[in-house]
Amino acid sequence: MFWVSLAAAAPVAAEYTPGAGFGLVSEDGRFGLRVRSRIQLLGTVRSLDDAAPVHGFDLRRVRLALSGHGFGKWNRWAMQLGFSNSDLGGLRSPLLDLWWELAPDAPVRLVVGQMKVPLSRARIGSTATLQLVDRHSVDAEFTLDRDRGALVVTEGWDPDGRGPRACLYTGVFQGDGRDAALFQTGGVAPLARVELTPLGAFAFHEDGDLARSQRFLVGLGAGALRLWNAPRDRGGVGEAPADGGTTHMTMYVFDLGLRWRGLSFEASAAGRTGKREVAGVPLDDQDPPRNGLGWVVQGGAMLPRVPVGVAGRYASIRPAGNSSLPESREIAGATSWFIEGHAYDLTADFAHLVEDDVGSFRGRLQLELAL
Repeated sequence: MFWVSLAAAAPVAAEYTPGAGFGLVSEDGRFGLRVRSRIQLLGTVRSLDDAAPVHGFDLRRVRLALSGHGFGKWNRWAMQLGFSNSDLGGLRSPLLDLWWELAPDAPVRLVVGQMKVPLSRARIGSTATLQLVDRHSVDAEFTLDRDRGALVVTEGWDPDGRGPRACLYTGVFQGDGRDAALFQTGGVAPLARVELTPLGAFAFHEDGDLARSQRFLVGLGAGALRLWNAPRDRGGVGEAPADGGTTHMTMYVFDLGLRWRGLSFEASAAGRTGKREVAGVPLDDQDPPRNGLGWVVQGGAMLPRVPVGVAGRYASIRPAGNSSLPESREIAGATSWFIEGHAYDLTADFAHLVEDDVGSFRGRLQLELAL
């Protein structure tokens, strides 16, 4: 009866876009709903130096996303559920994202709920738009992933009417990550990030130049976050220190992206400084903070006349001072066949990984399908 009544009051139009999903919108545009699903099928072969290889097959990501607006496009919401082993490991909830956005016809938006913490370009971007199978190791180390909080997004500087060239993120998060209880030792995590695309707006958060931009484009970004009483060694993610204490930490990231005629270049530098807070435990018995620096460079190219891209990456992470952070580096290459753009693609990559002087080789083949 609800749908009959709704249809009588405001007819509904339906549409489907590969990669963006299935959408419904009322004739007056005041109400809308979109449903999207993503699957990543991943095969991996890995071996330590001079050891027999091991292999495995995984449903790397199985996602269902719903989004919409009600009573006007200024009142938006989104929810994303994850059902893969990596999303549910450790008896975690399938709820990845759930946020409400108040976005009046102005350059300022307010977002409240559980969401990605927008500290870096790589973390803001979707894993559906990567040149390699997964994000780089520097992002994996220097990130808070998802958390609950409030975020204000301010966009501006649109001289040619093609989209804003400046964006400022300011927000406050709880600091203990997703699936945390209501009251935790995690304190508060204020964040600020600024992005500029001075030569023209483009998809700065996506890897590569699938659109084969005809203009030379530049993206710059910088973000910083301060977290008091972090419950884990990497903030809201990672392992809880064995001594039972918390960590006060500062994290920062700098990003660069270049695009031109199918060519792309990405660079990022990140760091963390922290101080342990442990009551009643001698200094020598405390776990050291996970302080350190990381940097990554990545380049890629779309081949002429075919939907095929190649990419290469080098990443390095080093501890700083008395730190529990292991030294590591990654060198990798990849090729991707964009069958239907990012909605349907096949990516193969090969990498040599080193952590604390122990090396390993890894080969991966991943099929991405977004409906």
